[in-house]
Amino acid sequence: MEHEALHVRGECMVICAVAMLCGIILAVVLAQQPERQTEVVLAVIGGALAVGITGVATLPFFISRRHWRAEDAGLALRHGLAVLPRRWHARRVIPWSAITGVAEGRNGARPCTVLTTRDGRRFAAMVPPGSALVDVIRARAGGPQPLPLTEVTGFFAGPVGITLQIAALGCSLAVAGAALMTLFGGGLDGPAAVRGAGLALAAPPLILWGLALSLRRRRRVRRALALSHGRG
Repeated sequence: MEHEALHVRGECMVICAVAMLCGIILAVVLAQQPERQTEVVLAVIGGALAVGITGVATLPFFISRRHWRAEDAGLALRHGLAVLPRRWHARRVIPWSAITGVAEGRNGARPCTVLTTRDGRRFAAMVPPGSALVDVIRARAGGPQPLPLTEVTGFFAGPVGITLQIAALGCSLAVAGAALMTLFGGGLDGPAAVRGAGLALAAPPLILWGLALSLRRRRRVRRALALSHGRG
């Protein structure tokens, strides 16, 4: 029983979101800057290109290939960057008795499985929580009774992820406000400028929706954790 998939870290999605936000800011600035302020426009274009190129260049370092296989001695893990050959990937075997928790997490919007070992370390991979491999892990690690499948917050429902989403919401509101003022002031000429303003106005609701989902998941996980402690 084995499973292999690509795993994208939460930081990668943050980089993509920042690059998208810079693109929206670029569109708004280009829409409202007169031709005489060419230096400002070029500076914004250069900044957006720098962020975009940096984001694309660092993406391979946040995408890893993770392979899990159930063996007699324990769970064999092979993790490594997707751009590196498989022979360079780190390999370890976690004894079944060392696995103390199996939880459902989130990698962006996709579910993943998170293992907790006796020394407090966590290992995550894009293994569906309801897959046969997860059932085998729970059965072999739990002894007479299979380990319960719990739930963890994940990156975006954690403190860092929520803080970043709140910061992104504040920036998007500022950009949307500037676009709205320009729109009512009659400073938008042409369909390209209107499309840029539309993107700026659409960003806050989307970010707010993601933030609401993250807060709801965090509240659900904390409630389940409190109930489990109460029963214990």
